[in-house]
Amino acid sequence: DAGAAGGSGPVAAPSLPWPAQGQTSVSVEGFGARGDLGSHGAQRPVPVASVTKVMTAYVVLRGHPLGEHEPGPRITVDQRAADESVSGIESTVRVDAGRALDERELLELMLIPSGNNIARFLARWDAGSEEAFVAKMNRAARELGMRNTVYADASGIGPANTSTSADQLKLARQVMKDPAFRSVVAMPSTTVPGVPGEIHNTNTLLGQNGVIGLKTGSSTPAGGNLMWAATA
Repeated sequence: DAGAAGGSGPVAAPSLPWPAQGQTSVSVEGFGARGDLGSHGAQRPVPVASVTKVMTAYVVLRGHPLGEHEPGPRITVDQRAADESVSGIESTVRVDAGRALDERELLELMLIPSGNNIARFLARWDAGSEEAFVAKMNRAARELGMRNTVYADASGIGPANTSTSADQLKLARQVMKDPAFRSVVAMPSTTVPGVPGEIHNTNTLLGQNGVIGLKTGSSTPAGGNLMWAATA
């Protein structure tokens, strides 16, 4: 019986090396309630920075699902996304107006180097405006039971995107069921036609200790954030 050790009673939860600061939540898939290893730190909403893009990807893929390596529809980059790509004050990816990229390529540009301009562009493509897309993000959060989460933009640049580690774990467990998302966040780098050079993942833990994703996020209000997944 996996719930007993030597016939002497239930197995104690493992002692984890919790971070000294902030908040953390951990779960092991495939063990039901026994896989919930709990949370550490006060579960109060705090800024999550670019981890916001995980919900952006979840909403986009829910409306426009892809197979694991399916490119999806071709989408023409608008002038706004191109203009924003040369910003020196946020994380962006250089794209040219009028160039057609497929949905998967855009997801790669949003999730791997954390392109804020691409997150906003995908939001406009999906919902017509970023504001309408953010409403969809918040509806999705409520559906997932993320009661302490509020989204205010699609990229995570604003400090009003707030959540808890327990809520973000709910999102991580759901979005990692999507084969297209899972394959993108596992990529250490990518190249996209029309985008200069090789693009490296901001998650430098990939490939170490079984890590297969998911997303980093950092800003002055948020500090450092990491949503991660690993296999044994």
